[in-house]
Amino acid sequence: MTKWIMRVFCAGLLVFCGTAHALIVCHYNEQGQFTGSDSANEGATVGGPVHDGSGDESWSIYIDAPNGMTCPKPNMPAAASTATAPGEFVAGGGSNGDDCFVLLRNANGHITQAMDAHAGFRFPAGSLSAISDARLVAASRTMGLVVHNDGSVSLFGNYGGEVPKTARVPADVTFIADNYLELHQNGSVSSLRSSGPDGIPAWTNVAAISSDGTYAVTTQGRVLGDRTDRGYPVFSAITTARAVAGNIHGGVALLADGTMVAWDRANGPSRNSDAYNIPHPPAGITGVTAIAAGEDFFIALRSDGTIVQWGWPKRKLPPAGLNDAKAIVAAPYCPVAAALRSDGSLTKWNPIN
Repeated sequence: MTKWIMRVFCAGLLVFCGTAHALIVCHYNEQGQFTGSDSANEGATVGGPVHDGSGDESWSIYIDAPNGMTCPKPNMPAAASTATAPGEFVAGGGSNGDDCFVLLRNANGHITQAMDAHAGFRFPAGSLSAISDARLVAASRTMGLVVHNDGSVSLFGNYGGEVPKTARVPADVTFIADNYLELHQNGSVSSLRSSGPDGIPAWTNVAAISSDGTYAVTTQGRVLGDRTDRGYPVFSAITTARAVAGNIHGGVALLADGTMVAWDRANGPSRNSDAYNIPHPPAGITGVTAIAAGEDFFIALRSDGTIVQWGWPKRKLPPAGLNDAKAIVAAPYCPVAAALRSDGSLTKWNPIN
């Protein structure tokens, strides 16, 4: 069971007032519904979070509270969107903004959607519709990538030899990031690059990687990244992360309570002084279930199907009427964002122009 653990003080949901106390465990399912409580095991402490590796998205909070206090029954958000599994809904394209694309892998192994955001990128005619055994899809600055059930790889675009045509992806890989990092089921990270293991971060217990491959979330809810990143003091202090997104300017983490924490890769804590460095989410946003980062912008999906967007000051907002999204994606190096809607259709937009 995933255990999100937090201390609640007088100013919070429970009152801690100097009377007799007992450490209790309050349990919730993946929809955030209260499912029961019990006494904490001997030796348990408030802190964390802690993950037992089971992969279950139910969670708990350990509360050091006065005797007789009941568990909070907040409107907790559901786990991050599971409309598509990791790697099934991806966007990619070159940093010049002329070859952006979106791929959607259906549960039956077909690539059902491919959209060009600009005229510069075209998949070979019939190449995607002929695929019926796709296990994963991935995207980078220069190519689209489909992993087949047998581990073989089909490459589309200007792959330039970075990934060999003979590459094979192990069956335990669940996600491939923009920089070709592979996430394995056991929380380890490897690289699909033909150049070998150089540059692979020393990350362990990884639960998720940002699409651009610069940040990771551990099974304990911490955010990992480059220690030279000036946002390090911000993201290294996070302990309840469920997901992380990053672009060239900064990053944002989705927390267990449905809120977000952002940082500026160049300056550290979020600030709005630089038009090109604004990774600061609008104030008061709650109920977030998924996040994504594109070129100069970020988007967040809320539990009611609406999308919040911030970043570039002269940005184009998501299309009017887009209030039934169940998954979102953005291309880290392109001005393209897309949403998978409740009817299975795909809506895309350019937030920059």
